[in-house]
Amino acid sequence: MTVLVEGDKRLFNPYGIMLVSAAKHSQVKTAEGQKFVDWVTGSAG
Repeated sequence: MTVLVEGDKRLFNPYGIMLVSAAKHSQVKTAEGQKFVDWVTGSAG
């Protein structure tokens, strides 16, 4: 495959991630959620 377009500001696709509060939502799996956040924000993600 060949890159056809790169660096165009219109292609910028920002995203974010945040851990849901266990204090507000008791069913949240905090440890698993934090592992996912760490993966997404780390070098592997």
